[in-house]
Amino acid sequence: MILTRTSPLFILDGFESTLKAISNLSMDRVASITVLKDAAATAIYGSKAANGVIVESLKQKLLKPENCK
Repeated sequence: MILTRTSPLFILDGFESTLKAISNLSMDRVASITVLKDAAATAIYGSKAANGVIVESLKQKLLKPENCK
């Protein structure tokens, strides 16, 4: 999968992540998914969030999710 500059920023349990890491998660582990766009996203995450933010929280927190930056 090719991601362009129009891809949103992915946040997994507070860490910047990738679409691949989020796609590989079992939905049984997901507690919530929040979509932020427009000013709300850039106010919290800065210019990286210009194309929106997908914030995903797991039921059981990891110290640092695998494949996160």
